[in-house]
Amino acid sequence: MQIKNKLGPALAVVIVATTIVWMLSGSNGITHAQSESNTQDSSSPESDHADQAFFVKATTSQAVPVTESITLSGQTTADNIITLTNRIAGYVTDVFVTKGQSIEAGKVLFKIDDRSLKASHLYAKALVKQRTLELQGVLRLNNQQLTSQVSVAEAEAALASAKANLIDLELDIEKTSMTSHSSGVLNKFAIEKNQWLDIGSDVAQIVDVSPLKVTTLIPQKYIGKTLVGSPVNLKGPNNIEITGIITFIDTIADEATRSLPVEITLDDAKGLPAGISVDINLPLKESNAHPISPALLSINDDGDMSVKTLEGNTVVSRAVSVIKSDRNHAWVSGLPNTVTIITSGQGFVKDGDFVKAEVTDGVQAQ
Repeated sequence: MQIKNKLGPALAVVIVATTIVWMLSGSNGITHAQSESNTQDSSSPESDHADQAFFVKATTSQAVPVTESITLSGQTTADNIITLTNRIAGYVTDVFVTKGQSIEAGKVLFKIDDRSLKASHLYAKALVKQRTLELQGVLRLNNQQLTSQVSVAEAEAALASAKANLIDLELDIEKTSMTSHSSGVLNKFAIEKNQWLDIGSDVAQIVDVSPLKVTTLIPQKYIGKTLVGSPVNLKGPNNIEITGIITFIDTIADEATRSLPVEITLDDAKGLPAGISVDINLPLKESNAHPISPALLSINDDGDMSVKTLEGNTVVSRAVSVIKSDRNHAWVSGLPNTVTIITSGQGFVKDGDFVKAEVTDGVQAQ
């Protein structure tokens, strides 16, 4: 009984001691766990951001000078089109040309009967001589005070009238010969011998196609980018290639299209006629652009063509304009002269994203 009384307190002491040891070891375990947790929470945010960054490839690109060009449709026009009108009525006595013939300035096309006019001309010359003698006689009488100043004035008027009539007849005789005052092709001509012609009748059309010109309209967004004197490449029917020079740019825009009329003079029309359509490759002013793969182009939130670039490790989407393109490249403007362009992975990142990048130097397209 005495042993039981002593065992109870001893067992209690052991239990209390064991509990204290367990609590102490548990407390250290909790503290250790919390310490590890705090260590993990205190890691760098940038380190986490870098670990989660998407990997892209990029190329450093340098802008190159590029001549922008636009393709337009134009129409060939003659340098000069002249319609000849008959100036005196009469029968045609001689025809010296045929339709479609090339003629030089000063060429006589046909003649109208001038026999009556020449007869009148002889009479008019004789009348002038007569009026001249009459005036001389009146002047002698006037010097001797045998006639009045009125008689002198009448004689002078009669002579002036005779001379005027003579000049009119000489001009009419000139009109009987229809002469071309311009070189070109006789485009319209149907005059025949013995045909009666009235005054004012259209008798011929002469088309001067040397040089041949091409007219077109430049859209207003290209105003100021085209210069007089710039060379132009054109393509006519059957892929005939022609070169020309911009010789005129209008200063007043077309009211309907808001475009500027332009004239191009062809060095060698290669036999092209006036009035046909041609394709025009019109050069614009030179500007700096980057050659890229067309696959790198995308549409941004504003609906503009854009390219994804890098500033450090941050994605920057930049709006661009395509100046020209071919099968392998698109030349774009709107970027800095030196820029880093994302070439792989651009479809998986957006503006403002932080990325990992492998950057190489670009090879410029020619």
